[in-house]
Amino acid sequence: MHLVRIHRAVFLLLYALKPAWQLNNRSRTGIAILAILMGMFNISLANNVGYNRPKTVPRGALSQGRSKPSLGSIQNPYNANSYMSRLAEKLSPKQRNLLLRGPDIKKSDAFSKEFGRPLSRPSISVDSKKYQPLIKKEQELRYAAETAEKHWSLAEDLEKYRVYAVKEGSRYFVGSIRKAGFHAGLAVEDIVNVFTLASTDRGIPLRENDGKPISFYLEKVGQAGAETLDNILITLYSSADLITLDLLSDLENEAYRDNHVLVRPFVFTGRSIGSAWKTVESVGNVPTFGYFDNVTGSAGMFFENSVETVKHGCQAVTNLPRGFIRLGGRNENLDKMQDWLWLVPLEYLSNVIEMKGISNMQDYKNAFKEKGVIGSILEMGGSTYIVCRTIDEIVDELDDDDNGKQPTEEAPAEEAPPEPAPPTDGGNGNGIPPSGFYSWPISSFFPES
Repeated sequence: MHLVRIHRAVFLLLYALKPAWQLNNRSRTGIAILAILMGMFNISLANNVGYNRPKTVPRGALSQGRSKPSLGSIQNPYNANSYMSRLAEKLSPKQRNLLLRGPDIKKSDAFSKEFGRPLSRPSISVDSKKYQPLIKKEQELRYAAETAEKHWSLAEDLEKYRVYAVKEGSRYFVGSIRKAGFHAGLAVEDIVNVFTLASTDRGIPLRENDGKPISFYLEKVGQAGAETLDNILITLYSSADLITLDLLSDLENEAYRDNHVLVRPFVFTGRSIGSAWKTVESVGNVPTFGYFDNVTGSAGMFFENSVETVKHGCQAVTNLPRGFIRLGGRNENLDKMQDWLWLVPLEYLSNVIEMKGISNMQDYKNAFKEKGVIGSILEMGGSTYIVCRTIDEIVDELDDDDNGKQPTEEAPAEEAPPEPAPPTDGGNGNGIPPSGFYSWPISSFFPES
């Protein structure tokens, strides 16, 4: 029964794509490029299926220690206020006061009396059940103090992207070759998934909505469309708020409140593009009973791993001069400089092509924490440029096809030049008839009056 559904879904998918296939080769190429570029957006979300986004923080908790965004110093959106508030509810009044005092809690006498003295005893073992709750609370307090809110810094933000590029890539030739081979193997598996509708384990997130009732897919279309419209409206509102120097009131939206006035338009622009693609996928799932996103998602995974294979291959080549430079001695500052030369540009270009700039804005908290605000926004700009250029090329191709199909008016045929009048003497004008004998023209005997 499952195979019958798959065959039926494939038939309906091919039938739905028949009008697009009747276009010329250039138009089909443009549509394929757009589908591949945007298809991996679904994969970016599928990779974060297990990630539980934090619930909306109560409005009162956000108001504690939060000032209205200004165009001055940019505040880090990841503060410990909400975490500390939730933790304080589980502690005693004395411990709650210690927790809410901020980063200086480790210097206080009360902290030393409560935690420092018992933990400094040599007889205490980490495995001791008696002190396990106390040790756990002490670790939570230290984490809250270390993750206290700090001002945003350009140097630290760019350093995040360099560290991210090193983690995703490799500083060694052998490491880059291994990662290139790994992604090449995944690309082969993804090719199989394209034709088998994501049948391997990597396609499990793509198969969650297969074979549902038609009402399920129609509901998904409505939800995706409403989300797209909502994100577009917030994008326009946040842009107007930026133009008016943050004079408009803040919206009751978690992403809107978390981000600075300069960052909001980028966040919601990326979310608008992402939700628009989800709408396209939802519409495609209606006639295919949920198998449309299996094909686009598998194609996106194949495209992503192909780009990663090329990226790591190029990094392997660029790591060769790094190995010769290390012969003179290992220097971390020199390695950091080479990271900016060899790793960061390739990592940025690969992420832009893979549309990770758009997926950054769907999970902006982790993206800003891992890549930094500047790196995430730069990736967002590059991915958006590729999407706009691709759509523009497709529109131009469709316009050219429409103009080519319209009947053109035939140009009027040019009038032939008038033929010269035959000579009046019946010959060649020299008094010699066609027979070759000379004769006088008759008109010479009848002069005009």
